[in-house]
Amino acid sequence: MDLRFWGVRGGIPTPEAGKLRYGGNTSCLSVELPDGTLIILDAGTGLRLLGNDLRRRHPQGGIQGHILFSHLHWDHIQGIPFFKPLFNPGNHFEFIGQRPEGTTLQAQLEGQQNYAYFPVDMGHMSSRKSFREIGEESFTLGCATITSRRLNHPGGCMGYRIQSGGASIVYATDNEHTGPGPEAAVVELARGADLLIFDTNYTPEEYSSGRQGWGHSTWEQAVVNARAAGVDRLVLFHHDQDHDDAELEVIEALAAEAFPRSVAAREGMLIRLDGQARGMEERMLIHVPEPLLHDVRNSGSACA
Repeated sequence: MDLRFWGVRGGIPTPEAGKLRYGGNTSCLSVELPDGTLIILDAGTGLRLLGNDLRRRHPQGGIQGHILFSHLHWDHIQGIPFFKPLFNPGNHFEFIGQRPEGTTLQAQLEGQQNYAYFPVDMGHMSSRKSFREIGEESFTLGCATITSRRLNHPGGCMGYRIQSGGASIVYATDNEHTGPGPEAAVVELARGADLLIFDTNYTPEEYSSGRQGWGHSTWEQAVVNARAAGVDRLVLFHHDQDHDDAELEVIEALAAEAFPRSVAAREGMLIRLDGQARGMEERMLIHVPEPLLHDVRNSGSACA
């Protein structure tokens, strides 16, 4: 299956010169399964880029996708109004997220496009739309089994494991790891996974200087969980809006020193997982887009 990062930031988009190497759009990933099923993880501003790519590949429509939301904070839903495939009546998208108290997932998502905040409401988006509310459970999407588990974040958050054809990806963003040892919920979800994508919004120094309870973790906490779960690779994700490229290089290098198969997420990065690889074949390919390769090589980052 193919995993691509369309937005890797947390908080707010950062269209600044010193942050272009890792990227400035907020959380959005796409997973394309061997049977063609499209799974989208979160709908931050990176969703606009994914939408443009989908329209280029499917100009007549016919797209069917499933959007899994970790939660509905702004940086995870900001891209929805600008996701062009939602305006094509030939497309169908299923919105999947945690079951809210006292309202519905549909009402929460439509609220973002209330006329007071945005001139086009979701009713004017002509694609077919359906909504599924979930708890901690397992379900299938195409040829993949999805497992959802609650994480530690203000207002609640879901982590997801996507398992298909012997390959496994775990998406555990916006999770605050507390305590020195591994976190049971994360370890259970990620045990033996090929890839763990984990929230590393803060440095250890930032976290200890008054940011406890804000719902995010550090690269050190990510490494603790990656080791305990026995994952093959760790992807640092949900980069803080104030961390520039130079700071992220340092964070990436520190994580790779502690857990060698670590890499910081970059906008446009493609990870291809081959569950059928045998012998000496590499079952995972990590490709950074051509405009960024020069910077990555100079920084000594471990991207393969």
